[in-house]
Amino acid sequence: MTGWSPGWSPGWSPDCSRTAHGLLTACSAGSTPPSPPSPSTAAAEQPGCGLVPPSALAGLVSGDLGSHLAGDVESLTRDHRRLACTTSVAGHSDRFVVLDARFHPAPFDLPRGQCNRGWVFAGTADSYAPACQQTTAAGSLTRLYARWGDYVVEVRIGRSREDWAGDPEQAVVLTRLLAAGLGVPAAQSG
Repeated sequence: MTGWSPGWSPGWSPDCSRTAHGLLTACSAGSTPPSPPSPSTAAAEQPGCGLVPPSALAGLVSGDLGSHLAGDVESLTRDHRRLACTTSVAGHSDRFVVLDARFHPAPFDLPRGQCNRGWVFAGTADSYAPACQQTTAAGSLTRLYARWGDYVVEVRIGRSREDWAGDPEQAVVLTRLLAAGLGVPAAQSG
């Protein structure tokens, strides 16, 4: 795979820092990307669907990856239709990352009765997001919810085992990257 170039701003790429163990700790947008048109068809088929760089999915999914984009950025921002990208490992239905963005300016109620392993919080003391961790028949699932302006971004990470250490933190980074691409000012700074 060649370098990532988001569909809405050729040449814009985030700067990410990692811990000594390789976990993502923060990404900044660098320069502010312009208003987003939808990713191209080729970008929609690459990991991250052109909404986040494929490298941001490193450590979450790898191997023979396929992606599917449902909706588009313009429909989300203009018509308030849902946008979702699923990146999965071929032949492994338990290994995936789903980015799901929806227009939701009202308060958002977290799902109930789904977190058999509990809720954790990712981020900093000033800005954090709740993540549900649960085991399923297929393995483990982390679901993180973050509000960015009028949007709620959910990231779901599926794994074959309970090896989810660091998944909530990487999910926060993915929500910021997606929200920055949507033009949310708070996601474009810091």
